[in-house]
Amino acid sequence: MLVGCSGDDETAGPSKTSSVGSGGYAIEISDLADKVSSNPADKLFRFRLSKGDSLEAAELSITVQFGTGTTYALKQLQLEDTNGNNKLDVGETMVVSEGSVNTISEAYVGQDGHVTLLRFGQGDPTDGATIATAIWRLNN
Repeated sequence: MLVGCSGDDETAGPSKTSSVGSGGYAIEISDLADKVSSNPADKLFRFRLSKGDSLEAAELSITVQFGTGTTYALKQLQLEDTNGNNKLDVGETMVVSEGSVNTISEAYVGQDGHVTLLRFGQGDPTDGATIATAIWRLNN
C-alpha cells in the first residue's frame, strides 16, 4: 500500500454513473492525464469516496471489467490522505495503478470499465465485500 499525495492532472470530471453499495458507500471516478501503455505501473484513475464512513486503506482493493471481458484486480492504491489518519474518508481520494504487471493497455481507450471497490477484513483476500461501484471512461 502506497501512501502519499500526487499532482496528476485529471482529464475528465467525476464519473456520472455510480451506485451506492454496502453500508451506503459511493465513489466518483476521474480519469488521469497519464496515457495508458502496454507497460506495467501505469497510473489509471483516481477515485473519491463521496458517501459512507471511513475505510481502512490497507483493506481496500479495486476490480475493473470492460464489457464481458476479464476482470482485473488492482491492488496498487495510493491514498491521498489529507488528514493523516491512514483511512479513506469522505472527500479523500486514492490513485489506482497497475503495479508490476501490465493489465490494462491502450486497447481499452474509449471504453467504459465497470469499477468495483472491495473491502477485505483483516487483509484476508478471500472475504472481499463490494463497497461501491462506478463506471470509468478510459480517455487516453
